[in-house]
Amino acid sequence: MGLFSYFQNLAAKAKKTTNSKEAKQIKDKLILIGAIMAAVGGIGAFLCFVAFGILGFNSVQNFGSFFWVLIPFFLFIPFAAVGGIGAFVLYLGIGIQIAKVATNFLDQNSYCPSCGDVVEPNERYCKKCGAPLLVSKICSNCNTENDMESKYCKNCGHML
Repeated sequence: MGLFSYFQNLAAKAKKTTNSKEAKQIKDKLILIGAIMAAVGGIGAFLCFVAFGILGFNSVQNFGSFFWVLIPFFLFIPFAAVGGIGAFVLYLGIGIQIAKVATNFLDQNSYCPSCGDVVEPNERYCKKCGAPLLVSKICSNCNTENDMESKYCKNCGHML
């Protein structure tokens, strides 16, 4: 299994369950690893490019050995590869974050506050973990059922 396919499989696995704890851990790992690799590769490639220019200029000017010019030239390739792979891994991590935001924005489901399973609007208890689902607030003054977002009773105006 190649490095690219490993990271693509991780990203695909996380995108299937964008709201899970596992997806968050995978996303965080991808972003951290990608950012570090892209930074190290980019800085290393830049330094090799500068060293190649300086050593090349000095060897032409002083008729020195051309051997020293080849070292940064050949080191540029692995640094650029590390930077490219890091940018790709970072892209995958950011893609998971975007998928999570889009899923949360488009998702009309309600979820259990305990286990995160999808719950139906009429359920009082989660079918997966048995946790009580708070779907309404009962007014202590008049016993009227109110929405969870309500701060005041819709019947008597009492603070909930």
